[in-house]
Amino acid sequence: MTPAPQGNALALDPVPAATGRCSGRRRAKTSDTVTPVNADVSTLAFTVWMHSRQRKLEEEYELTREMGEFYHQVADTMVAVLATADPVACLPATGPDDYRYWPEVFHDEAGGVL
Repeated sequence: MTPAPQGNALALDPVPAATGRCSGRRRAKTSDTVTPVNADVSTLAFTVWMHSRQRKLEEEYELTREMGEFYHQVADTMVAVLATADPVACLPATGPDDYRYWPEVFHDEAGGVL
């Protein structure tokens, strides 16, 4: 796999015969780790598409003004759908510095990702 750049970044394995995984580098407080983000490029594309559809529906039906509890339901649903299509993206964390990109991003209400 190609080494990821410094800081938070995404790196793709350029050799299809290898893993093909999309991995992210995250600089944690106690370590600098590379974590799988998606199983392959197709599931990365699916995740990005799903996220864009969710945002478009929010804008179309003006859901952003009254998210509240609905925010968590949407985040949980998106993680569940992603886990079905790409279990690698939603593997359980193995330690305090372990990081799963999409579940963390979808549940970041303060960051306003959804």
